[in-house]
Amino acid sequence: MKTKLIWIGLAIAIGLGIPLLSPEMANTAIPPLPDKHLKEMSDYIVLGRVTNIQSREVRVDRGTDYSYKARIQVDRIELSRANTLASKKSIEVLYRKPGKRPNGWVGSQGQSQLLEKNRKVKLFIRRDEQGNLHLLEPNGWQAIY
Repeated sequence: MKTKLIWIGLAIAIGLGIPLLSPEMANTAIPPLPDKHLKEMSDYIVLGRVTNIQSREVRVDRGTDYSYKARIQVDRIELSRANTLASKKSIEVLYRKPGKRPNGWVGSQGQSQLLEKNRKVKLFIRRDEQGNLHLLEPNGWQAIY
């Protein structure tokens, strides 16, 4: 009887465990970066207002991404590791969000929340080699109330 209960328990554990390990159930996300890491990783921290947002769907290796470009009216620069933004009244920042992906896909999630037009924001930005400004992922901005 004891052996039978062990086998039943094992069968139940396997029955419950296999669906949790299947690729279709894989659903992971990068947790939001704490403020300390946002500050350490940023080339710039900018406070301002979103005045325009453009988006387009672009092809990537395993599906599509939505690529965004936001125009920000700069109110204040809280951190600048270079003087390139010192005299800017507005800037463009780039960010993205995955579009179509195959079932079970796991990978970079882009921004966890998208910017909204006319919202006051605090942006955590990195500059690439070409001089483009990108929001840190996954939480490269905060709403200012």
